[in-house]
Amino acid sequence: MNLQELIGLKARKLELEFGHLAAQIEHNLSAGEAREGVLRSLLTEYLPKRAGVGRGFVIDSGGHVSKQIDVVIYDAQYAPILDVAGTQFFPVETVIAVGEVKTDVVSVETLKNALEKIESVKALDRTTGGLALPITGPGLSHAALVPYDPAKNHRDQVFGFIFTRFALSKETFIEAMLSRMAETPRQQWPNLICAFGDYIVSHCTGQHDEQGALFTSAMDSECIYVTKETEKPNLLHLFLALLSQFVDEAHVARVNMLAYGGITKTQADHYGLGPSAPPV
Repeated sequence: MNLQELIGLKARKLELEFGHLAAQIEHNLSAGEAREGVLRSLLTEYLPKRAGVGRGFVIDSGGHVSKQIDVVIYDAQYAPILDVAGTQFFPVETVIAVGEVKTDVVSVETLKNALEKIESVKALDRTTGGLALPITGPGLSHAALVPYDPAKNHRDQVFGFIFTRFALSKETFIEAMLSRMAETPRQQWPNLICAFGDYIVSHCTGQHDEQGALFTSAMDSECIYVTKETEKPNLLHLFLALLSQFVDEAHVARVNMLAYGGITKTQADHYGLGPSAPPV
């Protein structure tokens, strides 16, 4: 069995669990949580092992908090997760991607709501007030090793995606997307939208560049593309591949817990070293 066949089986299972089983749950909140759980389980299984998958709020060292996020993908090795009465808070420096899960996106208002949640994360300060050091390997953090600029570099930013079953018509969806993108800076644009029953929307470096079509950087985007009807059987595979590719290459930064605590210095007495050294 090849990978495409395996993911095809997973796609049929996802269709059943996401679409039909969750629909049997009458309470809207419970049904939504069931769908989120289906996707989180799938991502936990298929994403590289550096990726932890949770849900909650994303925070920065300035005290800003995102809207509640359905899927938070974080660097499992470096992320300190703060749990408050069962609600999880993720420092933005170690968040790799965030996603909104919708039953469907068949209204412009639903699309707007999902985009606003993603933007609430992308707008956070990922630089710890300009002091963040990128993690370049186990225990290594040095600004000179890898330039780190979330305002400009795709790999330094939080990846944003929407996952749903069905969506608006292509024309209406693109019109709404372009309108929203015209109102927000590039670094807050979504990277990937997967309506696994209809199409995928993402960025490309050129309208006729086949290699550019497999590209999710909003910073380098020259156009957005929508998959054709013939691509429907491959949509879940494409979604997982593009997200996994970003997880592999994403940069995260070390979390400065002193900054999160608002501690810049301590009130203390200082003493010099040596048997007769006076206090400093």
